[in-house]
Amino acid sequence: SLASVASSSYASLPPDDGDGDDDGRPCAAPSPQAMRRGPPLGGGGQPWRWEDNGDDGDAPAGPPAPPFVPGTPLPQPASPPPTLDGPPGALLTPDLASRLAASLPATLAVAGGRPWRCAYSTARDGTSLATLFRAASAAPPTTLLLVRDARGAVFGAFAAAPWAPGRRGYYGGGEAFVFTAAPVPALWRWHAARCDVARNDFFQLARPAMLALGGGPAFALALDADLGRGRSGPCETFGSPCLASGDEYEVGRVELWAVG
Repeated sequence: SLASVASSSYASLPPDDGDGDDDGRPCAAPSPQAMRRGPPLGGGGQPWRWEDNGDDGDAPAGPPAPPFVPGTPLPQPASPPPTLDGPPGALLTPDLASRLAASLPATLAVAGGRPWRCAYSTARDGTSLATLFRAASAAPPTTLLLVRDARGAVFGAFAAAPWAPGRRGYYGGGEAFVFTAAPVPALWRWHAARCDVARNDFFQLARPAMLALGGGPAFALALDADLGRGRSGPCETFGSPCLASGDEYEVGRVELWAVG
């Protein structure tokens, strides 16, 4: 189940090596002496938390950033809009694509760029996370993941790193964001301000049995191995609420679009 995989994924996070740097991570993990570990991701409760033990002398000043923040409206459509190469009835409509294009990093500007190609769709390619990963391996690393649940909510995420199982723990970077498209379009970027009080670099997680974004105390978006069910809950990585119709949802359709 997603809950059991979440627990093992959380346990596999690399420990702080005590050298004072962040090993290339946007947020450094606190040392074992300076943190207490909450319940597994996706299981409720508290995420990683800082605890001042009096030996570092650099506790953040002022009140900490709130764990969750309001979403920002998706921007007005970009001009020119991206050219879409996908199956009929795709979740990524021209209007939604144009709004998301205006939210992407400047290095992925639509003008002069390649068409956005649907690398994977459950409607066309079947329901298998392994098939999605194979399609992702042949696509540019920057992708948009879109999900429609059985109750009609449409949501997704932008990821700047390839979706490839086998990496240890979380990876990716702060360019990632999550969004809702229906019923209310909104976007949540990396909630970097929470780094003052909690490790907050849980961007992408890819395992043979699951795909997920975000963490603490829940995934922003997670899908199981047969793309039949998923989870979404309050997520401190992006400061986002549940994106789907419910914390546990039945998947209606999944698409992965290459936007690089």
